[in-house]
Amino acid sequence: MPGRVEVSACGRYLTGGVFMAFFASFIQTAVKFIIMAAVAGCGLFLGKKLRDRKDV
Repeated sequence: MPGRVEVSACGRYLTGGVFMAFFASFIQTAVKFIIMAAVAGCGLFLGKKLRDRKDV
């Protein structure tokens, strides 16, 4: 049937929309994680630079 994907691990059929929703949610979560990690990394880097500048 068009639009259906067989999952061989459990032998059941799922519609393509289920996989699209899962991957969309996964990608959205991954992008949020990357953005938060980048902001945290910038905060650590900037904090160290400002602390070193304050000690002088």
